[in-house]
Amino acid sequence: MTKSTPQVETPIVTKPSKVMRILFCHNYYQQGGGEDVALENEMALLKKQGHDVQLYSVSNHQIVSFWQKLCVSFHLTYSWYYKAEFTKFIQDFKPDVVHVHNFFPLLTPAIFDACYEHNTPVVHTLHNYRLLCPSATLFIQGTNNQESITKSAYAVVKHKPYKNSFLGTFILARAIEKYKKSRIWVTKVNHFIAPSSCLKNIYVNAGFSAESITVKPHFIDSIETPITSLTRTDKYAVFIGRLTHEKGIELLLESWRESDIELRVYGAGPLTYKVGAKKQKNIRYMGEVSKEQVLKALATSQYLIMPTLWQEPFGFVVIEAFSQGIPVIASNIGAMPELIKHHKNGLLFKANSRNELQNQIDVMKNIEKRDNMAQQAQLDFNQKYSAQVNYPQLLSIYQSVIARKPQRAN
Repeated sequence: MTKSTPQVETPIVTKPSKVMRILFCHNYYQQGGGEDVALENEMALLKKQGHDVQLYSVSNHQIVSFWQKLCVSFHLTYSWYYKAEFTKFIQDFKPDVVHVHNFFPLLTPAIFDACYEHNTPVVHTLHNYRLLCPSATLFIQGTNNQESITKSAYAVVKHKPYKNSFLGTFILARAIEKYKKSRIWVTKVNHFIAPSSCLKNIYVNAGFSAESITVKPHFIDSIETPITSLTRTDKYAVFIGRLTHEKGIELLLESWRESDIELRVYGAGPLTYKVGAKKQKNIRYMGEVSKEQVLKALATSQYLIMPTLWQEPFGFVVIEAFSQGIPVIASNIGAMPELIKHHKNGLLFKANSRNELQNQIDVMKNIEKRDNMAQQAQLDFNQKYSAQVNYPQLLSIYQSVIARKPQRAN
């Protein structure tokens, strides 16, 4: 007999009494990621709720030639061009609030000046550690490094964390220190959103005001009814993500030698060759696939593994797993302990510990425990990471910054 999927009551969201005009601003990278997903989810949610939403965006795909790259590096600190362009957009749309997800490298903080000069409040979502360190990850040469916080951004230039370039890292470090000295994050951004307490705490330790940052987890929209783990006949676990050192893929491959179920690896990156080189019957490389195929793989798997080595600010793939009633094994680092409660909705192990990872893989062999964690994972998704729960949180942040908007003479 299978256990039924737990149901929870979610807040009933009604049309807002006042329609807001919300202008999102985003600099797309050449390779998509969680920032893009968060942006698109929030825009879709707000439009669905009746708000007037527009997007001002640029893309790094336009940075191709050597001269284009050189031009960007010269204007990395401040772009008068994009300030003028964004100013026109503000004047035409007249937003109640501007929500910035990423300004690097094309837009630059010049867009915040445009908002300030038009008395438009700004909310900025922090997705990484870009405002603190040239690496944006605080993961440098295989270790978690906070020299940019305890010393200055210049302290990591010697490590060349930005594209393995002294010059590129130096230019970024100079920009970070200039922003800090100008107090732009205090005077030109009205409020920050952090998807996890881990991310917020690191920024607070770096000198940001705790009151200026609200923790609001990312979310995904409702997905098809999940399958309970007792009905899953396919014996496999999944890894989904970039195949890079900081994601812990090498640790995972070494830990899987004696596993009695198949590991399916989804993703691509510089360490793709290591997955193929294993040539183990219980490891199967699936490549890069569509979001629909990822969700299908999750829905019929037994569990997800996140052996990350760096302080991940969030984990979209974790809440995608939860939405399907899939428990997760993850390193006890970054935001993972906030998302995953040990022996409740998943299992945690000491980061970079092969023995501890193998121990938790053994725990997952217990079908009853795995099924209980699966049910709790689904419950946690409904209570914390659904669109219905997220909407009032986002709306409250907007309403707060609009209410506190200073009235300045033009």
